[in-house]
Amino acid sequence: MASLQSTILQFWLRRQNLFGAEKYDPLSLRMRIEHTAGKFKPHRNVQIIPVYAGGVPAEWLIPNSAPLDRALLYIHGGAWFMGSTRTHRGFVSNLAYASGIRVLSINYRLAPEYPFPAGLEDCITAYEWLLNFGISPNKIVVAGDSAGGNLTLALLVALREAGKSLPAGAVALDCGQSRLK
Repeated sequence: MASLQSTILQFWLRRQNLFGAEKYDPLSLRMRIEHTAGKFKPHRNVQIIPVYAGGVPAEWLIPNSAPLDRALLYIHGGAWFMGSTRTHRGFVSNLAYASGIRVLSINYRLAPEYPFPAGLEDCITAYEWLLNFGISPNKIVVAGDSAGGNLTLALLVALREAGKSLPAGAVALDCGQSRLK
């Protein structure tokens, strides 16, 4: 069942006819989505701290009394060319609050300026940053929606193929078509 926030966003997108190819190019659509992001407020009991995770722009979303030894790495969706920590802040802050775990939400590089695998490289960098930050792989969960769900799965494959430690778990929400074979 879709969340209330998701249902409202879907309704609004249909009413705006944002996906008409004749009306919007990817960059103008990205700007419109970013403009509406402020309508979804973060949870009031979650602190938001901007950081650079190994050079990748990100933000910590930290609920009160969150343990320091674990984290959730969140990879936003957006059809590979839009979305950001800002567009997903409301959802991710509620995820942090409900789980009681701090979340590192990242701004990976987007197409068309940065084609695949640039976004995946940013996910790998952010995951390694968490490890260097002192968080054990068995205390990390990676999650993402849509393109972020796809990147979550691609991250697991890349880590496995590189012989690196895998996270304790992963959640891929509506990851659609995958580059994974």
